[in-house]
Amino acid sequence: MKKNTMFFKNKKTVYIAALILITILLVILSLLFGNKKTAETSNKIMSYPEYLEAKLSPILSDIKDAGKVSVMITVSSETEYEIAFTTVTNSKGEKTETPYLINGEAVKTNEKYPEITGVLIVCEGALNYGVYHRVLEATKAILNVPESKIEILPGK
Repeated sequence: MKKNTMFFKNKKTVYIAALILITILLVILSLLFGNKKTAETSNKIMSYPEYLEAKLSPILSDIKDAGKVSVMITVSSETEYEIAFTTVTNSKGEKTETPYLINGEAVKTNEKYPEITGVLIVCEGALNYGVYHRVLEATKAILNVPESKIEILPGK
């Protein structure tokens, strides 16, 4: 009995051992039940319209007197991809095509971006005709879309 209690006689040793155990448990629990939302959002891939919106908004905001600018872009469809295939001919002369994979993902040989069907811009300075015109011309130039597909509205 005295051998077992000898380790616990020194209170400092008991506190250090308890602290180490608690720390190990907290690390394990944080790894198991940690914030999975961060990992999910960092893995999100932007769609083509989201990418264009993210690029266009800060550029238009930099136009003199434009103020805060928000952009929404609509497209006709999704981005289309052409995929590389491997053709294998068996002993009977039959050909089979299978997608060419690298690290488990099909290799894309070409991307076809969808047509932009509309652009909505909310701009704080849009009531000023000069700002409105500069935002319109910049949008036409950047996206290569006609004026008829662009709507600019004044913001708050």
